[in-house]
Amino acid sequence: MADAVPSPLSDMVAYNGGRPLEPSAYLDSLWFDSLVYEPGILAALVRSAGAGHVVVGTDYPFDMGVTDPLARLDAVGLRADERDAIAGLTAARLLGL
Repeated sequence: MADAVPSPLSDMVAYNGGRPLEPSAYLDSLWFDSLVYEPGILAALVRSAGAGHVVVGTDYPFDMGVTDPLARLDAVGLRADERDAIAGLTAARLLGL
């Protein structure tokens, strides 16, 4: 995953018990929502964090421009397993459902 993190971010380090860690070392501990407004940004997020760390997002009931978050997933051109994970399987796993 470290290759996917932009280089200015990769140049930063965090310290954990005196050991320097790149920010990308924490990606496995973070989850993101898919509501990023641009399909290209969502594709980059999935490449960086993995579909298993992205859940479907919505601004419902507010009208913020994305009325069909599942159609947004389809617009990105994700593989079926990535789309299924983001559309609900990842959330179900996180919630123990």
